[in-house]
Amino acid sequence: MKPLTGFGLVLTSLMFTIACSQTTSSQPIDNPGIATGAARVEPAGQAPTASASTAGIMPAGARSDVRGNGVTPAPSVSPTAGAEQVTAATSVQPTSPQAVLADLYAHQAELGICPDGFDAQASPNGSLVYPVGDNQYLVQMMCFMAAYQGSYEYLIYTKTADGPQVKALKLARFQTDENGQLSRLEEQQVGGLPEYEPGKQQLTLLTKFSGMGTCGSLATYQLQGDQFQLVEYRAKFDCDETVVDPSQYPQVFP
Repeated sequence: MKPLTGFGLVLTSLMFTIACSQTTSSQPIDNPGIATGAARVEPAGQAPTASASTAGIMPAGARSDVRGNGVTPAPSVSPTAGAEQVTAATSVQPTSPQAVLADLYAHQAELGICPDGFDAQASPNGSLVYPVGDNQYLVQMMCFMAAYQGSYEYLIYTKTADGPQVKALKLARFQTDENGQLSRLEEQQVGGLPEYEPGKQQLTLLTKFSGMGTCGSLATYQLQGDQFQLVEYRAKFDCDETVVDPSQYPQVFP
């Protein structure tokens, strides 16, 4: 073989360079750096989604972490003195009459309500709740129904921030012994036919000493704060055959 001339050497070098270039361009590109940082393509008509950190938008109140750990949560804000007062003021919410009765029924035994007898089935028929102040209620609790009148207890139910407070009220009445001596009693559970006037906050209690109504008492009480004050007491202790209108009973008090 004859050695290549100068022109032959140049032509051979040029053909070799073109062949190498075609071989290199036909090989696939494998560049991890570009593949990792490529953005995801969203379907047409759909806005791209991005997290707060990748989009460069931080949540309100957040701040950039200078250590390079991304976004730190917004610092918690401690309540001001005014906010604490509002919380305390609104922690006592008005209570419905149904909720008051439900609470009293649930704790009837432990509160000592109706110590002389209690009929859970009959009680709702004669039990009433009257608002008498802010988060305070007068409760007429029927303990049971006797032959011709009911047995009742009166309670002051107060809703407080520490929980409900229940106070049993005592009502004054009079009785006579076998010698006709008059004495005054204070009783928690009373029998009779009650009528309460919310506007006047007065309770009238007609108590029959006999089924025929030939004897009995008529008492009027005024609610003052968390107790009943006796205003007037009339009674006919002699159970004879004479029926008298209770308003005409002899006055015993004052």
